[in-house]
Amino acid sequence: MKHDGFRDMYIAELQELRSAEALMADGLNALAGRAAARDLTQFLSRQAEETARQCERLDALLQAQGAEPAAHHDSSMGAMLREAGRWSDRLDDPELSDAALVVSVQRMKHYKMAVYGSLASWARHLQLGQDSVTLQNTLADEKRTDQDITRLAERTLNPAAAA
Repeated sequence: MKHDGFRDMYIAELQELRSAEALMADGLNALAGRAAARDLTQFLSRQAEETARQCERLDALLQAQGAEPAAHHDSSMGAMLREAGRWSDRLDDPELSDAALVVSVQRMKHYKMAVYGSLASWARHLQLGQDSVTLQNTLADEKRTDQDITRLAERTLNPAAAA
């Protein structure tokens, strides 16, 4: 689909992000089932729920713009999820697998943070104040989650993998 302006590009990126969130919500549940450490399993399950809520927020933004939420498919998130599964499949040691899952989740989180930050800026320039606030708040949530999984990895998962 050809995009003719900044607003069209904004909506297309919102749709891509919505797709990424939906894929990640499903993927996090699958990754939680692969995790060995109870703390990581619980973290991933909570994140799947939070990601589903983020998807709902994006649905609301898209509907307010008169756009179809499911109009795009984010192939980048799909690729990251497939790679997370491959890592897990290649590692027999549960501690190593958990450390690899953390890297995979952080890769996905950083991807989403880049998009949320850009879209918040675009929304400001398009004078979509509420969109910008929603996107900026979600970006802050993503950053906190990244810090949380980093602490979990540093405190327990990485030391166990290194032993």
